Amino acid sequence: SLSSIPGSGINLNGAPYARIDSVTMTDIGESSLHYGIEIAGTSPEVIITNSRITMSLSTPGPAISASSGGDRMVIQGNIASTSYDHAIELSSGADNNIVTGNVVSAAGNADAGIYIGADNNTVTGNTSYRSYYGIQVNGQNNVISSNSISDGAEAGIYVPGGDYNQITGNTIENQGAGIFTNLGTYNNITNNVIRNITNASDDSILIANE
Repeated sequence: SLSSIPGSGINLNGAPYARIDSVTMTDIGESSLHYGIEIAGTSPEVIITNSRITMSLSTPGPAISASSGGDRMVIQGNIASTSYDHAIELSSGADNNIVTGNVVSAAGNADAGIYIGADNNTVTGNTSYRSYYGIQVNGQNNVISSNSISDGAEAGIYVPGGDYNQITGNTIENQGAGIFTNLGTYNNITNNVIRNITNASDDSILIANE
């Protein structure tokens, strides 16, 4: 258990095959450069499970973050929340990962419960609540399925430029908007349930400049 740490809680840089399980972190980070768990360098096949990470100091970074080299990971069964930045973040180059069964909340303005800026990831069976965007997808060939998203300010699923993504079987309710894609191409949106959109001027599904 870690609490009131000014820097990152756990940083893995060039640490393949590591496993992080059942860790509790509270009040981690004092700037956007700090993370709860940070995966960087060549760190494939890391497993992060059953951990609780709360980022609530002034302007923390993401609760769980992976950048280029964080490939073929499993992020499963965690509870991750942040007052500023994304709760779970896969940046460009963090490809072929599974994000499943997590409960996330990102209270910051324009932040996402789960942010996918990489390719070929599977995001399934997660719960995002009170996040500005539930899930944001900027990468390609990702599968976003069977997630539950609620009580956020803007789109439940936001795709501001990703291509060839599969968005299927998600439930979005009490969000500002439903699903919003912009500047992406060949995204497949099927069998999603959208209820109680709170911004009356927004659409359940809006596809712009596809």
